[in-house]
Amino acid sequence: MAAKFRSGGDVKKQIIVAGLIALSLAGCATRKQSDVGKGAEVAVKESRDGLGDAVLAPAEDLNIRREEIPQILIDLTAVYGPVSVEGCSLIVEEVTALSAVLGPDEDVLKAKASRSEKLGKGTADMALNAVEDASTGFIPFRSLVRRATGATAYEKKVRAAYQRGLLRRTYLKGVGAERGCPPPGSPIPTPPEEPAK
Repeated sequence: MAAKFRSGGDVKKQIIVAGLIALSLAGCATRKQSDVGKGAEVAVKESRDGLGDAVLAPAEDLNIRREEIPQILIDLTAVYGPVSVEGCSLIVEEVTALSAVLGPDEDVLKAKASRSEKLGKGTADMALNAVEDASTGFIPFRSLVRRATGATAYEKKVRAAYQRGLLRRTYLKGVGAERGCPPPGSPIPTPPEEPAK
């Protein structure tokens, strides 16, 4: 069945998303074939992994489905609290535990991902955002519904917990760098970027 569009704005969004995906894939075509495969693999995996959440977004709007806050983030009360002076092992342990719930830190992503993998992740994010927009677009007065059901307040609570986790991880890595700890207890050193040609 053909998709029906509510307004010209929806058509414009879909055209923009399709264009960005095409540009991302065209960028992959200029890379080595193995890099293109990695980028496409990342796009497919990320899209597959996130599709369920994107489709179920209306359940979150109605506060029927909630993202659980990981216990490590609930227990985190002092972002800039004391750090053990017993060496690097406890810093590495806490950073690793935080990364397990927060995902990889920026320094890890820069060190590991190729350009085509980053494009693949960006393409997947755009596609999932389009699916989420389509699945939540039918709810009239969505922002009022979210406020009335408590979904907005809960979302703020979840975001605040993740923000505390991100700040704690950053703080620990800074302390670890000062103490000379190896990654992940400190940031992965990044080589200077080559100037664009």
